[in-house]
Amino acid sequence: WRAIMAILAAAAASPLIVRAAPGYDPWTWLLWGREVASGTLSTADGPAFKPLPVAVCALLAPLGSAAPIVWVVLVRAAALAALVLAFRLGRDLDHPRRGQTPSRVGRGLLAGGLAAVGVALAGGLALEAARGGEAPLVIAGALGAIACWRAGRLRAALALGVACALLRVEAWPFLAAAGLAAWRRDPGVRAPLAALAVLVPAAWFVPEWLGSGDVLRSGARARIPNPGQPALAEVPALASLWAAAKLLLVPLWIGVVLALRGPRARALAAAGGAWVALVAVMAQAGFSGEPRYALPGVALLAVAGAAGLARAAAAPA
Repeated sequence: WRAIMAILAAAAASPLIVRAAPGYDPWTWLLWGREVASGTLSTADGPAFKPLPVAVCALLAPLGSAAPIVWVVLVRAAALAALVLAFRLGRDLDHPRRGQTPSRVGRGLLAGGLAAVGVALAGGLALEAARGGEAPLVIAGALGAIACWRAGRLRAALALGVACALLRVEAWPFLAAAGLAAWRRDPGVRAPLAALAVLVPAAWFVPEWLGSGDVLRSGARARIPNPGQPALAEVPALASLWAAAKLLLVPLWIGVVLALRGPRARALAAAGGAWVALVAVMAQAGFSGEPRYALPGVALLAVAGAAGLARAAAAPA
């Protein structure tokens, strides 16, 4: 709770340093949220619809002119939480905290510190946090879901996974895989999982149907890339992969290779790589493939790479 209060205090103070000015997408979510709060919704124009931001912005609508500031502060709080979660996951990735030798404790602290720095310096994350984009929310949700899963808190992990799936469609395959694993482990979650299999897609498509009359409008809008994006390259998939590769610090790429020797770090690196690859495949299919879409996967690669570098640094000469 102390960490949560510190994160919220730092995020609340951040507008004193960097002005809380939402970007294009967040402004549209705020406008749609205000419409939803008043009982109307028109999504015919604007970016792709995202259920969770619009729902939160609808709750913020009564705040009036303060709603944009509060939204940006919430996103910045998520960015700070992502750094804390990256530190904890990097620290605990290879070994449990109990019974560690001093050398392993030092190795864990090094891995945690490198993970937090790697996520913080992932290209574009600071800008997304400053402008109120969804990437910090997805990263915090994904890292939190992994931490809960490793702690055996399957339901909390699934709840955070659902939050990610209501922010980015790239999270759907990962949520489906986690849902199948949870289905086998915990019979008590089977009914909620069956409901979520219907509710998550409905949260994306039904508002578009009501707001624009076209359930696929968001998908069509996402196929109109901004100038200079990977979708406009000769081979969009390769351009998307290269753009994502440049988001991660070079030493951490070395750490990713080294991390392949550890099972937990290897699984994390595989998940991060799969997210980046999915963004590239979607770019090849006509979606924009913007680097910011790959940020959640890059964050997972950063944590895995930090664990790999810490392992190499602690290895005997």
